[in-house]
Amino acid sequence: MNSSPSHTAQDSVPHLDRESPYPGLHPFQEQDDSYFFGRSRERKELFRLVVRDVLCVLFGRSGLGKTSLLNAGLFPDLREEFYLPIPIRLGFDTHQPDFVAQIKAAVSDEFGKHHVDAGPPLQEETLWEYFHRERLWDRRNQLLTPVLVFDQFEEIFTLGRNDERLPALLTELADLIENRIPLRVRKHMAEFDNEEIPFDYNEPKIKVIFSLREDYVGYLNDLRTRIPSIIHNSYRLLPLHGDQALEAVIEPARGLASEEVAEHIVRFVAGASLNDDDSDQSATEQLKKLEIESSLLSLVCRELNERRLEKGLPGITTDLMTEAGSQILTNFYQRSVKGL
Repeated sequence: MNSSPSHTAQDSVPHLDRESPYPGLHPFQEQDDSYFFGRSRERKELFRLVVRDVLCVLFGRSGLGKTSLLNAGLFPDLREEFYLPIPIRLGFDTHQPDFVAQIKAAVSDEFGKHHVDAGPPLQEETLWEYFHRERLWDRRNQLLTPVLVFDQFEEIFTLGRNDERLPALLTELADLIENRIPLRVRKHMAEFDNEEIPFDYNEPKIKVIFSLREDYVGYLNDLRTRIPSIIHNSYRLLPLHGDQALEAVIEPARGLASEEVAEHIVRFVAGASLNDDDSDQSATEQLKKLEIESSLLSLVCRELNERRLEKGLPGITTDLMTEAGSQILTNFYQRSVKGL
């Protein structure tokens, strides 16, 4: 229920368990799927769109939890249906390999982590050739469909906007997504008297996801001439509604927060109070209309739970919420910049 903004060096990725089920400002990881709640509708819809077409674009405002939805929502669902999600975060340091080499390295790494029976991509071949040529098998001899997941894809428009390695990346992605025979392969065929390609390439054998911030969606229009599919299959992630936020607070660890306390937390994060003058709406209906930033909700829950642990309390109480609420962000910011 949160995003992945930058963190201080000392802010390590938390290990989640029943006593500490909230990651704060860190995104949920795939192994945290049993603590990830409030996004069941979104994960089903996103899964449907990924299956429907080769390319799916996920976008939303910063802080709404796109990375968490991918890691702890979509990835487990994909694996159940014999897809192999391959998370990719491109590095833009000039000392790092070119972008296509980074993708190939990420593919090889995932094969090792999940015991996939397949050879690694060759340095000299295109991504289009590799994913048409190679078959991926799991330990149960099930054929897997790879899913290249580019998180923080807006960075190609910011960090990578003047990078000389970018055109080669876009060409490879365009050929892969649109299932076009790469120019290099066509030249090779022409040199050898229209030699046939030694594998079936009529149907795409891969899925691709671009995940990016909403304020950079317009930049995708610049890629339409290369990748026409980029505008056809997208999903906009919206803030949590009050009932979703309530689920995200209560369900990760039953007993830590009662429904009354959870509602108090949700209203605090939304900056809303119960409107007793609105006789046409029940408290439940008012709650559902609230919009909550998932990153802030997760931060507040984690900070409250840390205070609960310090005090040795069995659960988060309304008194604790009242006592700590106004200081949560102040204390968090002070800890974050301490020592800088």
